[in-house]
Amino acid sequence: MYKLCPLFALLWAVLFSCWTHANTMLQDKISLTIESSHLKRSMRADIYLPLDYHLDADFIRYPVIYTLDTWTLADLVVGVTRHLGTTAAMPKSIVVAVHSDDGISISPQLYKSQSGLPGAADDKTFWGQDADAFHAYLAQELLPQVDQQVRSNNFRLLIGMSPTAAFAAHSLIKDPSLFDGHFLFAAASVVGMGYHPNSSLIDSLIEQLVKRPAHKGYLYVASATTDATEAPTQPDTLKTLSSRLAPFPAYQVRAEQITHFGHYPMAAQALLSALDLVFPRQDFDIGLNFNAFRENSEAGSMLKQIDNYYAYLSELVGFRVWPNADIPRNSDSLRAAAMMLRRAERYDEALALGKRWVQLQPSSAKALAALAQTYQAAGQPNQAKPLLTKAISLAISSNDPLLTHYQQMAKQLGMVSEAHNADVASPPK
Repeated sequence: MYKLCPLFALLWAVLFSCWTHANTMLQDKISLTIESSHLKRSMRADIYLPLDYHLDADFIRYPVIYTLDTWTLADLVVGVTRHLGTTAAMPKSIVVAVHSDDGISISPQLYKSQSGLPGAADDKTFWGQDADAFHAYLAQELLPQVDQQVRSNNFRLLIGMSPTAAFAAHSLIKDPSLFDGHFLFAAASVVGMGYHPNSSLIDSLIEQLVKRPAHKGYLYVASATTDATEAPTQPDTLKTLSSRLAPFPAYQVRAEQITHFGHYPMAAQALLSALDLVFPRQDFDIGLNFNAFRENSEAGSMLKQIDNYYAYLSELVGFRVWPNADIPRNSDSLRAAAMMLRRAERYDEALALGKRWVQLQPSSAKALAALAQTYQAAGQPNQAKPLLTKAISLAISSNDPLLTHYQQMAKQLGMVSEAHNADVASPPK
């Protein structure tokens, strides 16, 4: 077998112990301002891109999570979904923080009805004026603009809290197909409210689902246990919601109380539970699956096993889910899997994974250099050289801190002129 010299092995170790995101030098947040014809005012929204968005191929598209109540939800949702997406625990996602003047103005006009809140059933609760106009703004102005700006797919989630959860429920009832899932936080009493004193939002949702019994979707509703002090019927309301939606098996529901967190802090635990409803952890938290695939050669090549598993995940949610190309200190990525296969001298499989990484991130200097390394290890230096030349070019244009290592790799391959030209072309420090 062709063996690596100690210097080249050292360079390989340095290359893959370093972690760099090209998109940290690029824009990972896009701010939109839309002159809404429906709301008659300027509306703002911030689009947060997943890590490595700018490295990923153009054909890779992402689900979009829309958050209301930006002051309490935006940072939480962005941070949690970026962490889970980057660590292969859910699909990488785009988050859109939707700004509104206040939560009350966009809430529908609701009565206390069956909410269990103090007072009479015909007392008004949230009583906004802009619910329908805000819904039209989302459907006809914001969502199309987001889809035009970024590589979104057609899978959307909407998150609201307390009064904005009332809007999210209203949007669900008004148009169940606009979003694939609705997360309603601090909302156990909300779903008991109604458009009329003698009905609830649960009643109105049932009326919609009866018209479309095969409708697929996700509904998560939760409140803090401390909120039941004011509305003691909240546990019964949540049980009623679950039981009445049980006849619609295509519509997945989770309703629960959150302990140990108050009215607003409960959103942290609720978000994890809601995401688990849509992206079940037992399926999406890859958790060392790649190691099992590598050790189970009887089931086929490692790439075949990875493709089969991600096809299964894609079937679960109804959109294409891609494996993570590169995760630091984690074996469940194409980078780590290719490296381990190379070390085991399973070069054909390592090359297949390396090529897939380049396919998913064609502008990644790191991916190209890694594939070149595998070709070199497999005794095919002529295949490695053009890849490394391209990696050096990309590294120069992006000020990649690993440029020096790529240049040393080129010299090791005998690419003296290419490495020299790269040195000359390097931008000044």
